[in-house]
Amino acid sequence: ITVTPNFSNTVTCAGTPITFTITVNPIPTVNPVANQTVCAGTTVTQAFTGTVAGTVYSWTNSNTAIGLGASGTGNLNFVSTNPAGAGPLTGTITVTPSYTNAGGTCTGTPITFTITVNPIPTVNAVSNQVVCNNTATAAVNFTGAVAGTVYSWTNNNTSIGLAAAGTGNIASFTATNATATVQTATITVTPTYTNGGTTCTGTAITFTITVNPTPSVNVIANQTVCNGTSTTAVTITGPVAGTVYSWTNNNTNIGLAASGTATVPSFTAINTGSTPLTATITVTSSFTNGGITCTGGSTTFTITVNPTATVNQPAGQVLCNGANTSAVVFSGLPPGSTYN
Repeated sequence: ITVTPNFSNTVTCAGTPITFTITVNPIPTVNPVANQTVCAGTTVTQAFTGTVAGTVYSWTNSNTAIGLGASGTGNLNFVSTNPAGAGPLTGTITVTPSYTNAGGTCTGTPITFTITVNPIPTVNAVSNQVVCNNTATAAVNFTGAVAGTVYSWTNNNTSIGLAAAGTGNIASFTATNATATVQTATITVTPTYTNGGTTCTGTAITFTITVNPTPSVNVIANQTVCNGTSTTAVTITGPVAGTVYSWTNNNTNIGLAASGTATVPSFTAINTGSTPLTATITVTSSFTNGGITCTGGSTTFTITVNPTATVNQPAGQVLCNGANTSAVVFSGLPPGSTYN
């Protein structure tokens, strides 16, 4: 603005003009910012923009627990945090634009947006299990620090009777092992938490379910021996290595103990009577692994001890030449003996 002074008295006399300025600064703006949801530990960046070049953006944060300071100027760049780790944390950020020129500062309308930091979910440790074939496992209930966590699991050995993958708890199921060796499945559990369209994944854990095989006993041949002779030692076998074989004998009169473990040893058979003695030996199998003992099938076989045959003394005969002898009929024990 140029100002010229004039004085009029018949004649107008103009004085020396002066000038001054009026500068009108614009009102700055800040463009809207979308709300954000991130996982704890994520680097968050946010640039502010507006229509007026040279605008300064000042911001405040309502929740410093998210990893951002209480206030600042300029763009955001920080690593998000969620110290409690039990649920989402939200900070409300208020951004105020200001523009300074020629000593005058103009402030625009603030905007707000939120930054939500989801916790990283966890899954508590799960105990390993060892069970016998065809028995029920213990149900597995997953827990963690963050409510609403989803637990997904995979299984590397479906032969135990558990599916290859699933979500949520693992219900009790009948474990299977159709082989002669121990079967172990490793289950990997991964926790995830979803909020605000953002899914956060925690550290996976693993545990095992071991299914012991069912032991069994191979068929054992029966034996029949004579009184006073040695039996054949019985080596007990089966398909499952490490099986323990226990046996019982229902007739110790033959010279064999009432019970034992592993091989039935050779022994001198006894039968002082006049009829055969038969003992039934029952063999049971058990297999122990991981502190769990599994009992399997059993088998029986017999050891029969025949008595020592005897012949009664026939009466002597004295006869004359040409006379008929008396027939000699041999007798003795046991019945059915033959006499040569």
